Amino acid sequence: MAPRKSRSTEEVWDDVKAKGYAPGVHKDKDNNENKRVYQIKGLKNQKRILDRYEQFVEGLGKMTEESRNGDDAPSNAAQYQLPPRLHRGCQPLERAIIKDFLRFYATLGEGNGRIDNEQLTINTMCTTAEWFFAGFFRVTGNDHGKEARHEIYEWIRTSLKAEGLVVNRKKCKHLFQAAEMRNFNKSFWTVDDATFVHPHNRVEIALIIAIFCWTGARIGALLADSTNKHRTGLRYRDITLVLKRADDGGWTVFYRLDQRWVKNNRDPENIVFGASTSQHDHLLKDDTQFLLALALADNAIYGIDSYEDLWDL
Repeated sequence: MAPRKSRSTEEVWDDVKAKGYAPGVHKDKDNNENKRVYQIKGLKNQKRILDRYEQFVEGLGKMTEESRNGDDAPSNAAQYQLPPRLHRGCQPLERAIIKDFLRFYATLGEGNGRIDNEQLTINTMCTTAEWFFAGFFRVTGNDHGKEARHEIYEWIRTSLKAEGLVVNRKKCKHLFQAAEMRNFNKSFWTVDDATFVHPHNRVEIALIIAIFCWTGARIGALLADSTNKHRTGLRYRDITLVLKRADDGGWTVFYRLDQRWVKNNRDPENIVFGASTSQHDHLLKDDTQFLLALALADNAIYGIDSYEDLWDL
């Protein structure tokens, strides 16, 4: 590539002026603080958290009134300093109020950030606090400050966790789920390809993706490595095929997969992972048909050379 030609100052300025640049035109706008722009999803999350805060304040008000009237209410309700309702110009809240509200929200335990329908995770609660701070600034115009926010996040990670209201776990993100598998199966077998795909390769792809889904295996353990393609990847020697007589007189197919090529396994003879599956009632979800088709095409089943031999068992 040829080196870029050096341009003079006059050439540079002539270029930017020709492209519409005018110095100082946006001076007033640039001197003002940039307004925060929120996405629709962010606004919805902020509103949900702020609505819970209003319910938190409303409930405290009722308990305080009940306590003063001698009704059944927590003993410390009368001494509790009632948090303010949010309005334009509302001053930043005391950290004790924010922490008590987040404790209230964690006890409520709603949302998608739960593990096995139990407590919320630390990450979810920290995100909830971020939404609260962002919504508070948007509604009131006042910011709690970086130091206060970080102290709240650290409190969630330590004290709130010690209270047992949050857990230090991460929710797995399954990017390829059942819906994606259904879409793949429909398009893979019905939509024309941009280039020709050999039927043998097509069945191989369908089988490997099915195994990848139901085993949770590393995709690299199922595909051959280009640097060692004759020894890596899924092989017939890693598969044990079992035919079991069904109650109706037919056969049910099972197979067991031994995965040799996993992370940090330096010995290919060390079978550190094994999983088994059987036929699925739904034909589109049944990967044993792919395995049988490939095995018969490759003469990989001892004593079985055709489908007729398989039917005659």
